[in-house]
Amino acid sequence: MQYKTILVYFEREQQVKSLLEYVAPLARAHDSHVIGVCVLPSYFNVPASEVGTSSLIEDIREQFATAVAAPMQTAFEAALRLETFGSEWRLVDPGFRKAIETVAEIGNAADLIVARQELLGEHEEGYRDGLGLLAVLTARPVLLLPHHNVPASPPQTVVVSWDGSQQAARAVFDSLPLLQGAAKVTLTTVRWPDEFVGGGEVPHDEVRYQQGADICDALSRHGVDATIGVEMPWEGDIAKTLLVATATHNADLLVLGGYGHSRLREWIFGGVTRSVLRHMTTPVLLSH
Repeated sequence: MQYKTILVYFEREQQVKSLLEYVAPLARAHDSHVIGVCVLPSYFNVPASEVGTSSLIEDIREQFATAVAAPMQTAFEAALRLETFGSEWRLVDPGFRKAIETVAEIGNAADLIVARQELLGEHEEGYRDGLGLLAVLTARPVLLLPHHNVPASPPQTVVVSWDGSQQAARAVFDSLPLLQGAAKVTLTTVRWPDEFVGGGEVPHDEVRYQQGADICDALSRHGVDATIGVEMPWEGDIAKTLLVATATHNADLLVLGGYGHSRLREWIFGGVTRSVLRHMTTPVLLSH
């Protein structure tokens, strides 16, 4: 299994170099075709004061194409001109749709979508759960890179969040091309103390306990040597537990099944996915 088509979403010129430094080795290893995507301002996001003045709206979009998208395309093509894998640049007109919806739809034809972690409150479309919404809107895995300390090569040490859920299972198999190239893979499952028999090592729910062994066996048949580790919740916080485990293992990738609860519920009450994406310091592969 390989990522033959990788879509990379760019929102600003400063992202081009670091995103491609991460994507290029992956594309070489998989002989991928890399699609760079930039999205014109949506009519949906035109300032209210300018609605109804079509000439001004078009001026905004034309200025974006010239001042923002064109330099990104130049940087994209310059960074990849000596690569042997295929690449193309697309400037996409979303019409009245939001940019994130447009990227998600285009991404349905790719094996992997790569984007940069969003800084909270930085985008006119409002809070997007750190771009985790991409994974909800598309059928493909989304690899989000943090703003700082991005590894220069594909991951060698991976922590996989495993809770036996549909989302976790999809994330595991969506990440197979990365797991197969890693030197160490650890499935981390979080268990509360009252789940164990007499404080021992075996949980009350034998089905959930067996799931961990089964997924490791399944991965081994794909050439992935994975081990499973049980973690108690760090300060009662599952997201923090996963982030601590990632740091403890010196992992350069966290694989996560995102939004086991609805995004609305997580937006109101908080949730594991939202918290991880807010505080991530290593790349996160997210599947929904």
